[in-house]
Amino acid sequence: MGNRCVSSTAGVVINPVTGIIDLSASTPGTYTITNDINITGCAAVQATDDITIYDLPTATISGDTTVCLGTHIPTVTIDLPGNGDWTFSYLLDGFQNNVSTTSDPYLITNAEGVYQLTSITDIGIGCSNNIAGQIATVIILPIPQLGP
Repeated sequence: MGNRCVSSTAGVVINPVTGIIDLSASTPGTYTITNDINITGCAAVQATDDITIYDLPTATISGDTTVCLGTHIPTVTIDLPGNGDWTFSYLLDGFQNNVSTTSDPYLITNAEGVYQLTSITDIGIGCSNNIAGQIATVIILPIPQLGP
């Protein structure tokens, strides 16, 4: 019989027997994982490898405004994390829109409506995340008319 011990540098929460990493309890960063196997009657074996744990990507949206018809319609800005490329989804007045971009920030110009971010993927690190509570509303008011 023998034993197995998996360990890491500080910041990673790891089960020392199974080697399973608890990502939700670990801190993002790059870590060295060591696996020591010592079986009775056999030479001890040790292997090490580096892993990187990334933060889940997030995005923010801005551009809430109300303007009068005929004036400049402001830009809705979506700020993206990391170094890109990205794909993200948003609802515009309840209709799904999917975007792939290398631009940060991503700009939406001359469009009225309610914009709600729903998800993002940072393609560079391969991580995705659902987004809630990121909304921008652009309202265009009609030009007031004088009565007869």
